[in-house]
Amino acid sequence: MSYVGDERSRVIDSRNRGGCLRHRRTTDTVKRQLFLVAATAALLAGCKDPGAKGDPALGFVRGSTDIVVNSVTIYSAGANSVQGDLIYLVKFTYTNNLGRDFIPQINHFIFEDLVKIRHTGMSTGSPALAGLVSNSDEILKKGASRDYVAGFQVYQNTQGQLVYDPT
Repeated sequence: MSYVGDERSRVIDSRNRGGCLRHRRTTDTVKRQLFLVAATAALLAGCKDPGAKGDPALGFVRGSTDIVVNSVTIYSAGANSVQGDLIYLVKFTYTNNLGRDFIPQINHFIFEDLVKIRHTGMSTGSPALAGLVSNSDEILKKGASRDYVAGFQVYQNTQGQLVYDPT
Protein backbone atom coordinates (compact mmCIF):
# COMPACT_ATOMS: atom_id res chain seq x y z
CA MET A 1 0.00 0.00 0.00
CA SER A 2 1.19 3.47 -0.74
CA TYR A 3 -0.15 6.97 -0.20
CA VAL A 4 -0.19 9.54 -2.97
CA GLY A 5 1.06 12.88 -1.71
CA ASP A 6 -0.57 14.20 1.44
CA GLU A 7 -3.99 12.99 0.40
CA ARG A 8 -4.63 10.23 2.91
CA SER A 9 -8.33 9.91 2.11
CA ARG A 10 -7.55 7.71 -0.88
CA VAL A 11 -5.53 4.61 -0.51
CA ILE A 12 -4.15 3.14 -3.70
CA ASP A 13 -4.19 -0.58 -3.65
CA SER A 14 -3.24 -2.61 -6.68
CA ARG A 15 -6.03 -5.12 -5.97
CA ASN A 16 -9.09 -2.83 -5.80
CA ARG A 17 -7.88 0.17 -7.86
CA GLY A 18 -9.23 2.93 -5.77
CA GLY A 19 -8.95 1.89 -2.20
CA CYS A 20 -11.38 1.17 0.58
CA LEU A 21 -12.11 4.80 1.46
CA ARG A 22 -13.29 5.51 -2.06
CA HIS A 23 -16.09 2.97 -1.55
CA ARG A 24 -17.14 4.83 1.60
CA ARG A 25 -17.25 8.12 -0.35
CA THR A 26 -19.47 6.57 -3.01
CA THR A 27 -21.81 5.19 -0.35
CA ASP A 28 -22.00 8.60 1.35
CA THR A 29 -22.70 10.27 -1.99
CA VAL A 30 -25.48 7.80 -2.79
CA LYS A 31 -27.01 8.29 0.67
CA ARG A 32 -26.88 12.07 0.22
CA GLN A 33 -28.51 11.82 -3.22
CA LEU A 34 -31.25 9.53 -1.90
CA PHE A 35 -31.91 11.96 0.94
CA LEU A 36 -32.21 14.85 -1.54
CA VAL A 37 -34.58 12.86 -3.75
CA ALA A 38 -36.72 11.93 -0.73
CA ALA A 39 -36.78 15.54 0.50
CA THR A 40 -37.77 16.80 -2.97
CA ALA A 41 -40.51 14.17 -3.22
CA ALA A 42 -41.83 15.19 0.20
CA LEU A 43 -41.94 18.84 -0.86
CA LEU A 44 -43.69 18.05 -4.14
CA ALA A 45 -46.20 15.82 -2.40
CA GLY A 46 -47.54 18.94 -0.72
CA CYS A 47 -48.15 20.63 -4.08
CA LYS A 48 -51.62 20.27 -5.56
CA ASP A 49 -53.21 21.41 -8.76
CA PRO A 50 -55.47 24.31 -7.70
CA GLY A 51 -58.15 23.13 -10.13
CA ALA A 52 -58.32 19.68 -8.56
CA LYS A 53 -59.68 20.81 -5.17
CA GLY A 54 -58.91 17.36 -3.80
CA ASP A 55 -61.59 15.73 -5.96
CA PRO A 56 -60.10 13.21 -8.42
CA ALA A 57 -63.42 12.96 -10.32
CA LEU A 58 -63.03 16.61 -11.37
CA GLY A 59 -60.54 15.40 -13.96
CA PHE A 60 -63.36 13.76 -15.91
CA VAL A 61 -65.38 16.96 -16.50
CA ARG A 62 -63.94 20.24 -17.74
CA GLY A 63 -65.81 23.51 -17.77
CA SER A 64 -66.04 25.94 -20.66
CA THR A 65 -65.87 29.72 -21.03
CA ASP A 66 -69.16 30.23 -19.18
CA ILE A 67 -69.10 27.18 -16.87
CA VAL A 68 -66.89 26.50 -13.86
CA VAL A 69 -67.09 22.93 -12.56
CA ASN A 70 -67.15 22.90 -8.73
CA SER A 71 -67.47 19.18 -8.02
CA VAL A 72 -68.21 15.84 -9.64
CA THR A 73 -69.69 12.87 -7.81
CA ILE A 74 -69.93 9.50 -9.52
CA TYR A 75 -72.93 7.20 -8.95
CA SER A 76 -73.93 3.86 -10.43
CA ALA A 77 -76.68 4.21 -13.04
CA GLY A 78 -78.19 0.79 -12.38
CA ALA A 79 -77.89 -2.64 -13.92
CA ASN A 80 -80.25 -2.19 -16.90
CA SER A 81 -78.90 1.10 -18.17
CA VAL A 82 -78.42 1.38 -21.94
CA GLN A 83 -76.93 4.88 -22.08
CA GLY A 84 -74.10 4.30 -19.62
CA ASP A 85 -73.24 2.57 -16.39
CA LEU A 86 -72.46 5.70 -14.38
CA ILE A 87 -74.01 9.05 -13.59
CA TYR A 88 -71.74 12.03 -13.14
CA LEU A 89 -73.50 14.40 -10.76
CA VAL A 90 -71.88 17.73 -11.60
CA LYS A 91 -72.16 20.87 -9.48
CA PHE A 92 -71.15 23.91 -11.48
CA THR A 93 -71.50 27.67 -11.79
CA TYR A 94 -72.97 28.98 -15.03
CA THR A 95 -72.47 32.60 -16.17
CA ASN A 96 -75.00 33.97 -18.66
CA ASN A 97 -72.90 35.19 -21.59
CA LEU A 98 -75.67 34.88 -24.19
CA GLY A 99 -76.38 38.60 -24.26
CA ARG A 100 -79.98 38.33 -23.03
CA ASP A 101 -81.90 37.35 -19.92
CA PHE A 102 -83.31 33.81 -19.96
CA ILE A 103 -84.12 30.77 -17.83
CA PRO A 104 -81.41 28.10 -18.27
CA GLN A 105 -82.83 24.61 -18.78
CA ILE A 106 -80.96 21.61 -17.35
CA ASN A 107 -81.49 19.59 -20.52
CA HIS A 108 -79.57 22.27 -22.46
CA PHE A 109 -76.42 21.63 -20.43
CA ILE A 110 -74.44 19.18 -22.53
CA PHE A 111 -71.52 17.02 -21.50
CA GLU A 112 -69.59 16.36 -24.71
CA ASP A 113 -67.06 13.56 -24.37
CA LEU A 114 -63.74 13.23 -26.17
CA VAL A 115 -65.28 11.36 -29.13
CA LYS A 116 -67.95 14.10 -29.51
CA ILE A 117 -70.83 12.06 -28.04
CA ARG A 118 -73.25 14.49 -26.39
CA HIS A 119 -74.79 13.57 -23.04
CA THR A 120 -77.79 15.69 -22.07
CA GLY A 121 -78.09 17.05 -18.55
CA MET A 122 -80.84 15.57 -16.41
CA SER A 123 -82.33 16.30 -13.04
CA THR A 124 -84.72 13.34 -12.81
CA GLY A 125 -85.15 9.88 -14.28
CA SER A 126 -82.67 7.92 -12.20
CA PRO A 127 -82.79 6.68 -8.61
CA ALA A 128 -79.24 8.01 -8.24
CA LEU A 129 -80.55 11.58 -8.68
CA ALA A 130 -83.43 11.29 -6.18
CA GLY A 131 -83.26 14.20 -3.76
CA LEU A 132 -79.87 15.42 -5.03
CA VAL A 133 -80.88 17.85 -7.76
CA SER A 134 -82.74 21.08 -7.15
CA ASN A 135 -82.17 24.02 -9.48
CA SER A 136 -83.55 27.51 -9.84
CA ASP A 137 -86.22 28.17 -12.46
CA GLU A 138 -85.86 31.93 -12.24
CA ILE A 139 -84.60 34.26 -14.98
CA LEU A 140 -80.82 34.53 -15.10
CA LYS A 141 -79.88 38.11 -15.97
CA LYS A 142 -77.31 38.85 -18.66
CA GLY A 143 -73.81 38.59 -17.13
CA ALA A 144 -75.09 37.04 -13.88
CA SER A 145 -73.95 33.68 -12.47
CA ARG A 146 -75.79 30.91 -10.64
CA ASP A 147 -74.96 27.47 -9.26
CA TYR A 148 -76.59 24.41 -10.84
CA VAL A 149 -76.53 20.64 -10.44
CA ALA A 150 -77.06 18.19 -13.30
CA GLY A 151 -76.60 14.48 -13.88
CA PHE A 152 -75.02 13.00 -17.00
CA GLN A 153 -75.29 9.32 -17.80
CA VAL A 154 -71.98 8.04 -19.17
CA TYR A 155 -69.77 5.00 -19.39
CA GLN A 156 -66.85 4.44 -17.04
CA ASN A 157 -63.85 6.80 -17.42
CA THR A 158 -65.67 9.11 -19.84
CA GLN A 159 -63.99 12.51 -20.04
CA GLY A 160 -65.17 15.67 -21.70
CA GLN A 161 -66.39 19.24 -21.48
CA LEU A 162 -69.55 20.75 -20.07
CA VAL A 163 -71.20 23.39 -22.26
CA TYR A 164 -74.56 25.16 -22.54
CA ASP A 165 -76.40 24.74 -25.84
CA PRO A 166 -79.23 27.32 -26.06
CA THR A 167 -80.75 25.71 -29.18
